[in-house]
Amino acid sequence: MATWETMQTDPKGHVVFLRAEWADKTMRGVMSEQLEAGKSKDYNFASTAKAEVPAETKPVKTESGQE
Repeated sequence: MATWETMQTDPKGHVVFLRAEWADKTMRGVMSEQLEAGKSKDYNFASTAKAEVPAETKPVKTESGQE
């Protein structure tokens, strides 16, 4: 099992905490948003599979030929 956590703030003082546990092919966690007056709002999340991310990606050309 692997556990990870992180915190992010912005210049206005908003704070968001993320914490999750990853075991086998499942990750479960919570994102906690710190609100005014000491309140918080929690969001639970879970995944049941992971996707392979290629080491390199190739640019995709649009119809106009731009990448």
